[in-house]
Amino acid sequence: MEGTSSELVGGDHNDQTVQPSAEEIRKEKRRQRDNRRKKREQREIESTQRELEKMKADYAKLEKNNAYLRGKLEQLEHDVEQTRETRRRLEQIVEQQNIMINMLQIFTYF
Repeated sequence: MEGTSSELVGGDHNDQTVQPSAEEIRKEKRRQRDNRRKKREQREIESTQRELEKMKADYAKLEKNNAYLRGKLEQLEHDVEQTRETRRRLEQIVEQQNIMINMLQIFTYF
């Protein structure tokens, strides 16, 4: 039990833990706060990127659907034009038949 009184009472100076200064504590808190903010921003970026990819996929589907519908519309417009042409021909035939009927009626009166 030989030793100095400081060794017996307080132990060796090297065994004591050093408390961080107030400045170091502030820096550590700021670093932790910055890390949390960076992680939050990264999550927001990733979420936005996922939304963008979904919107791109939705847009591609809409473009495909739009092209299909434009094709259908063109076909229907063509069908309408054919129907109009057929109607004009039928009206001409009816007009010719009416003329023939009128001529026959005139000849039957004589």
